[in-house]
Amino acid sequence: MMTRLETRRAFAASEIARTAMALFADRGFHAVTVEEIAEAAEISPRTFFRYFPAKEDVVLLEQRRMQERLVDAFTARPTEEPPITALRNAYLATSDVPANRRKAVLQHNRVRLDVPAILARGYGEDVFGNNAIIDALATRMGVDSLHDSRPAIAAAVMAAAAATAFDRWLRTTGRGNPADAVGVALAMVESGLRSMDTPSD
Repeated sequence: MMTRLETRRAFAASEIARTAMALFADRGFHAVTVEEIAEAAEISPRTFFRYFPAKEDVVLLEQRRMQERLVDAFTARPTEEPPITALRNAYLATSDVPANRRKAVLQHNRVRLDVPAILARGYGEDVFGNNAIIDALATRMGVDSLHDSRPAIAAAVMAAAAATAFDRWLRTTGRGNPADAVGVALAMVESGLRSMDTPSD
């Protein structure tokens, strides 16, 4: 649970990001300066950098928060649920977007898709940077993630499948619920990973 200070900081970051994303969507990412974001958000450039190291981090904020929600959803799955099944269900829960929010999600993520450097950075963070999910998966499997590579491999494979499916949903104008596309993608890889649900001798 976040402290009051952390809650205030998260809210302030969200407000700055909301302002910046509107400018990016209207004028393009590269055409907008930090100074212009700060002016529109009624803060100083120095304050902007207290919350975001660079403009790119504004675009990646929601993706990083989704990764945090994924960890929370995974650790909240029933303890009797096998690890790979639990991770799949966590992905389905966090990729679900209600119909009334899909337009906003599309608008936000199209900025990310339009800037190859941000897209690549975000993909790398999804697939290789989520150590929290690797550790949580290892704990559920009853193994040490430093000496057993299976949790990291499983997390990377499922993250890549989910990210690819989500981005294809974005590129096809966001028809339907992205959770459906993510579910299909994870089903393609899950059968091969299911052997990890059974502890090795």
